[in-house]
Amino acid sequence: RVVPAEDRLDDARSYLGAADGDTGDVGLLAHALGAEEEVVAVADDRPLRKACKALSIPVSGSIGVLVRAVERGAISGEEATETLYAMDEVGARLSASLIRRAERLIEDAASD
Repeated sequence: RVVPAEDRLDDARSYLGAADGDTGDVGLLAHALGAEEEVVAVADDRPLRKACKALSIPVSGSIGVLVRAVERGAISGEEATETLYAMDEVGARLSASLIRRAERLIEDAASD
């Protein structure tokens, strides 16, 4: 059961310090706040990740999703690496060190 997100929007805005127009991250946090079962928020946005951690809401980024998909056999390590590079090409703002770390995590997940 989930409390309607609309009932949690003000709380989410308060945690994020977001204006009314910032509905993407606010909506995601509102849903996570209203969930009665544990949910994992998928976010690369630093303020949203920080708010989730402060509220003890598990959070994962895009790279974590890729690694988990490889671990579960949903995609191959090669597909995950190609997706990682595509994310970088479209402006995901991944540093060279983060890409290398992600490559290692994907490789480790693929070898398990």
